[in-house]
Amino acid sequence: MGTKPYPQVIAQRVGPVIRFASSVFLLAIATQSLAASNGRQAVARQPDIVGIHASAAAMAGRESFRGEDAGDLVKRWWQWLYSIPLGVDPVTDATGGLNCGINQEGSTWFLAAPIAAPVSRTCAIPYGRSILTPVVTYLDDWPCPPEFNFNPAPNQSLEDFLRSDVGSFIDPVASPSVTLDGRPVRVRRVASKLFGFTGAANLVQFDACITGSPQLGVADGYWAFIEPPARGRHTLVISASAPNVQITYTLDVR
Repeated sequence: MGTKPYPQVIAQRVGPVIRFASSVFLLAIATQSLAASNGRQAVARQPDIVGIHASAAAMAGRESFRGEDAGDLVKRWWQWLYSIPLGVDPVTDATGGLNCGINQEGSTWFLAAPIAAPVSRTCAIPYGRSILTPVVTYLDDWPCPPEFNFNPAPNQSLEDFLRSDVGSFIDPVASPSVTLDGRPVRVRRVASKLFGFTGAANLVQFDACITGSPQLGVADGYWAFIEPPARGRHTLVISASAPNVQITYTLDVR
């Protein structure tokens, strides 16, 4: 596989877009990639983090947040992020404030940022919206160019193949953390089911598997699901020690 350096994306290969990677392009476009190692390190167990391994992440996707499965929200985040062409996307936006509102629909607001450390972003959010942001996330998309030789083994389902592979990028993540106005926000590892999406064609610059046509994928990562903040200014801090993530959002809720 090639390396995806797009959000926190990986946006943080950030799902990068990662193969693109978080944070998310998504979550990131000017991003550091998160490489899997042969000796995968377990994420340190913390009381505010749920779903340490890929199988648990898939189960966590069935948990509900404001009436919607967490895994479905993760799916929609990636569909949103990859639908936006490079150049008008929220990841490469210099401040994050100009493009953070593009294609935002529904009751949950999606955040994405580069995985640079540190980086600051601003975003105006309508009052009453909940917020979904990755700490580190990765999307395994398919099909890829033939030279990648990125295909399921005989008798292996595409979903199982992608889930195992994407999990290998998230397993080494260490110390994912989110605070809002200095107070800890619960961070949980959540994976999606197999889903369809169509990525903007010019994202191939960061994700060599993007075709500009309908594709399939599985996403995994560490996420914060945040209840609607009160009106006013808020400070959201997103961090991890591996990969090195330090993102500060100034949120203007109005």
